[in-house]
Amino acid sequence: MSAPLADDPRATDRRNWGRRTVAAAVCLMIAGIAAIGLVLTRSTADDVTAELGTAVATGETTLDGTEPMLLFANTALGDSYGHLAMVPSADPAGPRGVGDLQCERVHYRDGHGICLRANRGADTTYDAVLFDEALAIGDRIPLAGAPSRARVSPGGQLAAATAFVTGHAYENSGFSTDTILIDIDTGRVIASIEADFTVLRDGQPWSEEDFNFWGVTFVDGNEFYATLGTGGISYLVAGDVDRREMVVMEAGVECPSLSPDGLRLAYKQPVENADGARFQLEVIDLETRAVTVVAETRSVDDQVAWLDDETIMYGLRDPDSPAESDTWAVPADGTGSPVLLVPGAWSTALVP
Repeated sequence: MSAPLADDPRATDRRNWGRRTVAAAVCLMIAGIAAIGLVLTRSTADDVTAELGTAVATGETTLDGTEPMLLFANTALGDSYGHLAMVPSADPAGPRGVGDLQCERVHYRDGHGICLRANRGADTTYDAVLFDEALAIGDRIPLAGAPSRARVSPGGQLAAATAFVTGHAYENSGFSTDTILIDIDTGRVIASIEADFTVLRDGQPWSEEDFNFWGVTFVDGNEFYATLGTGGISYLVAGDVDRREMVVMEAGVECPSLSPDGLRLAYKQPVENADGARFQLEVIDLETRAVTVVAETRSVDDQVAWLDDETIMYGLRDPDSPAESDTWAVPADGTGSPVLLVPGAWSTALVP
């Protein structure tokens, strides 16, 4: 894992405006939980027909490794709304295979997947379910609140799941999160990041009453990066599961995502401009600390994923249909422009 970035001069500037921009960013999001894709409630309009040609599951529904796939929660309106779906990465707008499992957040690595879901009824409950390459459900792990973020480590040893305990958005100053680490082989929760990890800042233990953690991205089956939120400011932290320890690296980083080559982190950065506050996508080189702003001018409230070493992908709601979200892609080096990658898709992950 790279050396801490705490001495980066940008950190001081970020502390000055961080409190203002994180709260203000809510103005650019769709109101309520649906703004960040936490609720994938099926449309109640009987006459709505998806325009993607994907209402029927005509594609593959197993992740057997015969070809690279994109796995996601289907948000194309219709009977399969909210279901786990997949398409070949070579034909992302083509016919998709749709499974029975319904997810609000999903991730998959090396034969192991995690699906965060809401079980709605008179008494709504939330859980994380583990699944395999055939989308068969394994262990179920209760969640403390509404699903938010999910990741599986390289090698499929660990999974991370974040839920909102109170509040429904990271821009809400009253939100509280619970992030757990799960041993995939046993289906057992091995740690709560907030309760079981020590945070070090400038070499000294640091603790505040309002600590919240989310946006885990794994380096391997032990090390990870994540977001620490406190006092209206988001910090990048580097964690070690065996040591139950996290080191503060830099301010102003939310929802990091490690590149396949392990050299860069993509993340969202709260910024202010003439149009107000928004989340800007950036990429930092972990060795040189050089920061690149990618060519996406819309506000992106998502934990991005990597399509390959040169491209990141992320979810955005459809401005013409708030119930739907699409997955977009943009070069990580700041060149080019965003392209629609998978229509009607949320929480998209590459399955190589």
